[in-house]
Amino acid sequence: MVILLSLSLISILIIIISTSFGKSLIRSSGKSKYVLQSPSNLAQSQKHDLVLEISQSISYHEKRFAKNSNSSNPYIICRCTPIGSLPDKYIPFVDAIKSKLDWKALGINVSVNSYGKCKSRYKWLWFQSKTSWSEIELEAIRSKQKITSRPIEIYFLLKRGCKYEDFILMSDEIRHYCSAYSFYELQKYEEALSEIATALKSKPKEAEFRELSLDLRYKLKDLTAIDDEISYHLDIYSGLSSMIHSGKATRWVNLLKAQKQTEALQSFVDMVNKYMDIEIANKSAKRPDPNPIVRYLINGSAEAGKEAVIQSLKNEVIFAQSCKDKFNALISKNNSRKKGLKSQIAKGYLQKSLKYLPFYQSHRRP
Repeated sequence: MVILLSLSLISILIIIISTSFGKSLIRSSGKSKYVLQSPSNLAQSQKHDLVLEISQSISYHEKRFAKNSNSSNPYIICRCTPIGSLPDKYIPFVDAIKSKLDWKALGINVSVNSYGKCKSRYKWLWFQSKTSWSEIELEAIRSKQKITSRPIEIYFLLKRGCKYEDFILMSDEIRHYCSAYSFYELQKYEEALSEIATALKSKPKEAEFRELSLDLRYKLKDLTAIDDEISYHLDIYSGLSSMIHSGKATRWVNLLKAQKQTEALQSFVDMVNKYMDIEIANKSAKRPDPNPIVRYLINGSAEAGKEAVIQSLKNEVIFAQSCKDKFNALISKNNSRKKGLKSQIAKGYLQKSLKYLPFYQSHRRP
């Protein structure tokens, strides 16, 4: 009897220990149910947990979108294709932020999914909704002003009938920029340069201010602007491939040639090649981040995404090299043309001399 009682107690103790051990195993693997699982149904459970995790993630983003944007009537910002091709009736909508119902009242129908992605049928317009808005965007919603940020876009919208007070980011510097651009289009370069210089005093690093200033100084044939042009492209684009690709390098070459600045031209060519070699070397040394914040998938393949990133880095090197080759081909062409012109001039003088040789021979002194 005592033996049977002790055996039963031992069996109960074994069951308790095994159950506790199973629970600890399940807890350590992150499962929510305290049940022992065989290897056959473990994979199915993991699959279920994965689906549950994704569902919870989607729910989180949906709640976040609803909390910040009111998913039933979210705020939507209107963007556009190049302003020059936009029909007049759409100009008031550009860079405006309105609720979905407000857009509908204006005759603009936009559908928004649970992630804030917008879909519309308009050829010239596209729309965007976000899970959160910046303070300046919230102020634009309250004041019903445009959120346009680029000075050049503000200028073209002003030309299409907008007013200075329509833009929440309007400032004295942008006013001076717009005035300068207006003078630039009227070919009043001195007045334009004075206006943009005033804007640059407050914001010397503003890219569009610097670009307009350089364009004006080129129009005024100011060769001291060449160094500033190089500095601008190194600051903004980290290299001179953009200067070559945009034609800005070519214009300085032509101006230096026109002014017969041979030494300055050679110095400029050497400098461009020097910085292009540095840019190509830097881009060749770039490698994909081993622990990227964002991973790219192509057809669900992370490896294909990684290969695409590697190819993108290679394409940057190819582009930079092509820009350098294009620039040097231009210089070589100009040099060969110059040599050809000299030979043609020499040939012309020779032919002219031979033409009058009999005359000189008949009239020479004995």
